[in-house]
Amino acid sequence: MRIHRIEDWETFVASAARWTIGGLNGPNVFRGHADEDWDLCPSLMRKLNERCISLDRAMTIERRILERFQGCYQGRDDYCAQLKKTDLLSWWETMQHYSVPTRLLDWTKSPYAALYFTVSASVDKNGALFIMDAGHLQWIQATRARDPEGAPNLAAFQELDKSVNGDPYEKSMGVISSPIPNARMLAQHSSFTISTELLESHDVTGDEIVFGRCINRDETNPSLFDKFVVPKELKGEFTERLSREKITQEAIFPDSRVMDKESQAFLAGIRDILDESR
Repeated sequence: MRIHRIEDWETFVASAARWTIGGLNGPNVFRGHADEDWDLCPSLMRKLNERCISLDRAMTIERRILERFQGCYQGRDDYCAQLKKTDLLSWWETMQHYSVPTRLLDWTKSPYAALYFTVSASVDKNGALFIMDAGHLQWIQATRARDPEGAPNLAAFQELDKSVNGDPYEKSMGVISSPIPNARMLAQHSSFTISTELLESHDVTGDEIVFGRCINRDETNPSLFDKFVVPKELKGEFTERLSREKITQEAIFPDSRVMDKESQAFLAGIRDILDESR
């Protein structure tokens, strides 16, 4: 991963204009971290790794969480009521909306939305804005599947199904947007990455897929990813600048709501599933 540093607002604005053009093979996506030391890990992976859970056990836990969510929400959420049990991507996207840990990693098509998440918290720490060359990843996987003009994520989804079912598979990662986005997804210009590797950081997975080997995580190797460090001293100024662009908490979270007691109880049950596996 290549590492850079953003020194002022003008540099960010000029860079963002270039970034949104995309790479040679398609668009970039962006992600912001309030702490530069955080890895590109989905919420479920982070919680599993904190508990040092093996891959076999992790797969079982993921299934248990999904089955519990389906049992709880299929009767109380209109969208969930329309889903088949096998519509994994739709279920995982809905679980993300309810703050349930999944293997999906949130990204955005907007560098400004990513910057909001970079500077809006942990004011005592440097933040980081990540860029992923999503178009190149999708092109490589489609080309290797001998379908460069087909659906960009088809091969990745096929391998994902195999991995979830415990069948032999090739390491793959898809970049998706929800077919039925909610208000928050629209406001944040949301995308997701989804990987066959439940316990592996998405930058490691993406780079191994494209460059054909497991490479060191430093800036001397080729990479799909760029990391732009935002010094903590700039967070206040950047937050104010974003506010002038109408990128605020209210804009980014238009459907903010207080979590009801049933949802709180459900999340407590998920924590119990994770803790039982220690």
